[in-house]
Amino acid sequence: MGFKLGQTVYIKTDPKQFENKVVSKTEFYGGTIMYTISCNGSRVDVYGCDLTHERDELRALGVNKQEQE
Repeated sequence: MGFKLGQTVYIKTDPKQFENKVVSKTEFYGGTIMYTISCNGSRVDVYGCDLTHERDELRALGVNKQEQE
């Protein structure tokens, strides 16, 4: 699964589920992909496996999925 430049993405483990934009993509030998994302003037390098295009509403509300089971 790849992300496009300018696409809105979310970091899976971000408890606030802030909206981020993909600003660059780096592919390494062996197939590893790292994205640079931007949010509120900050930039962070994140591996593709740590990103999603869907906001985790429960995480954003502070609800622990394990507590529901």
